[in-house]
Amino acid sequence: MGPVPPVVATFGTAAISIAMFCALVGLPGYQGQIWGALLFHAASVFDGVDGEIARITFRSSRLGATIDSLVDLATNIAFFLGLISNFHQIGEWKVALVALVGLSFLSIGKLLLGCFAVANREPVTFNVVKDHFARRRNGLKTVLTYLTMRDFYALAAVVLIAAGLGKAGIYMFTTIVAGWLIAVTVTLWKMQAKMGAAWLAVGQMTGQETCAIDPLPTSQLSADASNLH
Repeated sequence: MGPVPPVVATFGTAAISIAMFCALVGLPGYQGQIWGALLFHAASVFDGVDGEIARITFRSSRLGATIDSLVDLATNIAFFLGLISNFHQIGEWKVALVALVGLSFLSIGKLLLGCFAVANREPVTFNVVKDHFARRRNGLKTVLTYLTMRDFYALAAVVLIAAGLGKAGIYMFTTIVAGWLIAVTVTLWKMQAKMGAAWLAVGQMTGQETCAIDPLPTSQLSADASNLH
């Protein structure tokens, strides 16, 4: 019997996410919130298993990375949709609305990252801006990026909800993700502009090299041949 394929662990994360969503929607109030947060954190921890399996068994692939990232995104969306439903069911519609705004900001940012990756023929991992900030070591932008990583806010959700600060956590998350969306938008615009300028320069250099080795016109060749006789 061979090693477990990485996709099995990915499906395990998806199964935990489904249980998380059911807890949030089916148990209105604190009980559903704490169970949902615990399962969300469990999905975040379990999410690293498929990557480790892929590295250990040398089965890493673009498709696997893309599937893993899409399951991660679906888990994030399911958690916040579940919270929105949970708060709405107990009459906290203002908190539910703020959570919806935060989810919208997060979804727009992820969509921009995904489109950028597809346009540049890269795996859809949503990490391009995070990796860019890590290389540049921009303090504020790096902090915003890590604050919007699931590993952080999944654990933060457990701590805040357990302390009875779930509503405050929603306001905090929405504020942080708004700043993150601005940083992502500006960074992707700058990166695309630089890449466009680089491709333009390459095109110009290629054109100049082509001109430099263009053959002589046929009429000139005929004239030169006549002079040899």
